[in-house]
Amino acid sequence: MNQNDILITFASWEERFTLGFEKNLAIYRPRQVLLYYLDRYTDWTEAAREAAAAACEAGNMQVTQKKLSVDDAAQNWKSIGETIDAIAGQESRVVVDMTTMPRESIWMILWFLDLNAGNVSYVYHRALRHAKDWLSRDPQKPRLVFKMSGTPRLGAKTLLVVLAGFDPERTAQLMGFFEPSVTLLGLQTTNTDPDNDRRMKEHAERFGSEASVEFFKVDAYGKDHGQEAIEAILASRRGTYNVVMSSLGPKPTAITLYRIQRGNREFALAYAPSSEFNREYSSGIGECISGDL
Repeated sequence: MNQNDILITFASWEERFTLGFEKNLAIYRPRQVLLYYLDRYTDWTEAAREAAAAACEAGNMQVTQKKLSVDDAAQNWKSIGETIDAIAGQESRVVVDMTTMPRESIWMILWFLDLNAGNVSYVYHRALRHAKDWLSRDPQKPRLVFKMSGTPRLGAKTLLVVLAGFDPERTAQLMGFFEPSVTLLGLQTTNTDPDNDRRMKEHAERFGSEASVEFFKVDAYGKDHGQEAIEAILASRRGTYNVVMSSLGPKPTAITLYRIQRGNREFALAYAPSSEFNREYSSGIGECISGDL
């Protein structure tokens, strides 16, 4: 890459943010870095943001830090749009590091980059280990994403696609909020995380007795991040339901659902926030997954 590139990333207290940021600077050598962070975790991310800013200064790279709100999606949309419009152009080559980026922010950033940037790629650094007990909890009211909320048909029933993560309560929150006639619940198949099978089994046991729930397998770390599997299970249902999709599992599926929604504008993307995250969410850094949007 060249010195015209832009790196967009999201600060976290997780070790893999700092380690991944160092790798990104070495590999992509961006001219500019756009560093977002959340207002509720300003203190938790302060040290990581200071280290990132120092690394950029040492490499003669311009860094811009932008605070986003946990609760105010409308203000986030406005802020992201204004910032990307100011720094990106059709000749820009932009790298989005979605490692510790909320899915709603991923989708907003990609939407504006589709309008403004010439070439967009993404990177994701897997954690070496996750906390054993809990990662996130206390799920909050789900919300549809601006400009990606679909075109619902009057009288049609709702079909909900959920790509399962490690917290069954977030899945239950989505199902309770949207009250779908059908829920397609994608369970992650291959994962080096030793907790994956146990967490997927928890979903199968929790929702397996519900007649409206249909399970399918998805591989977020495969070449297409599960896109073929999701499109296949949706193929026979298009035009019958109002489709709402949400990613709670491995972050590469956020790219998958974004691609599917942009090709099917009648589908909606939904974000399911959590109000609490484990300070020991993960440790270390593992495999890096990357691709072009």
